[in-house]
Amino acid sequence: SLFVKHPTADVAVVRVILPNDNAHSMVNWPALATDDVFARLDIHPGDEMFTIGYPLCAAANRQGYPMLRRGAVASPIHVPGIVLTEFLLDAPTFQGNSGGPVYFEYADRTIRGVSNKGETHRYIAGVVSHQRHIGDADLFMASVVPAKFIAEALKRLPPSGQ
Repeated sequence: SLFVKHPTADVAVVRVILPNDNAHSMVNWPALATDDVFARLDIHPGDEMFTIGYPLCAAANRQGYPMLRRGAVASPIHVPGIVLTEFLLDAPTFQGNSGGPVYFEYADRTIRGVSNKGETHRYIAGVVSHQRHIGDADLFMASVVPAKFIAEALKRLPPSGQ
């Protein structure tokens, strides 16, 4: 199979082989955030995150780069003892944003009243699943599948070469 779909979440993964070491060095994605990361960093509604994508299939420029969007976490992202299958990001979202990574980078973050000056925390928080609607009304928010489901799907990929 070319890809593996998560059995319950709106996530699919595919193994790619980069053409050379230079290409690999250009792809510098941060780690996938887990519930433990969300809890340790005290990530909560109001925190800023970013997403990249092609809203309405539009590129940011003629060279085809995706558009960067930013927004605030709009719903709980981690609740101890509860498996959250999505969270909302208050960022303008349209068809074409689906599948885009949602990430954050917090420098010098104060966590529960304690300064972490000099520390930077950079993670992929999840992937945009779809636009959030209530009835026929578009909320212009992203429904985000948490990164833990990406990690679970990656574990289901067969070993390289199979």
